[in-house]
Amino acid sequence: MREIKIGNKDYKVVASPITLFFYKKEFKTDLLGDLMSFQKLENDVSAFDSVIVLQMAWAMIKTASAGQIVNFEQWLNSLEYVSFEDSEMMTNVIEEATDGFFRSREQTQK
Repeated sequence: MREIKIGNKDYKVVASPITLFFYKKEFKTDLLGDLMSFQKLENDVSAFDSVIVLQMAWAMIKTASAGQIVNFEQWLNSLEYVSFEDSEMMTNVIEEATDGFFRSREQTQK
């Protein structure tokens, strides 16, 4: 679990198996597949999809809040602003997803 700031709000985010379910249910696509799409950025920065970062954040916020959060559209509407210049926010979202879903056996046992 880690904290992220989106706009002027602080959120706790957690990547766990239920996060995958929340993501699939809301967006009809796979979180891990969308996460892997960021690898394309090494060759083509124009492949960046800002909404995917927000979708991942929403699903992990929903997980951290035990499912007690409004749907994605309502959540987006509640945000005053989102700064994609905030590299810390984007890094924390992607790192939480990566750390949560790609753990070695040694990391899991700690």
